Amino acid sequence: MLMKAMAVVARSEDESTGRLRIDLTPADVERIDARANDLRKQIHIEPRFYIPGDTTRSSAIADIARSRCRTAERAVVSLVRSFSQRRETLALVAHYLNELSDYLFVLARYLDSAGEDP
Repeated sequence: MLMKAMAVVARSEDESTGRLRIDLTPADVERIDARANDLRKQIHIEPRFYIPGDTTRSSAIADIARSRCRTAERAVVSLVRSFSQRRETLALVAHYLNELSDYLFVLARYLDSAGEDP
């Protein structure tokens, strides 16, 4: 899904219609949100600041992936502001990246709750 999102950002407008082709849908955003919610039901997340490295290796990797995802999200939000003709499409990508980042946070906490690296 992340590759689909980035393909949408990189893709130019469809030459035949002048519109941006999109493979990412609101259902994709809902799907990643549902996965995060499923994991949340299985664990308790402490309301505190988590530092990658203070945790298991696998959760630290998920935390770093989340950080990179947030960086990509900020870049896409900047594009949303710059390209009015693609605003709706890019906003969907930004929303997906936001939900993916949330999923990665919950995944990292889930991996911490397991207490061991696989």
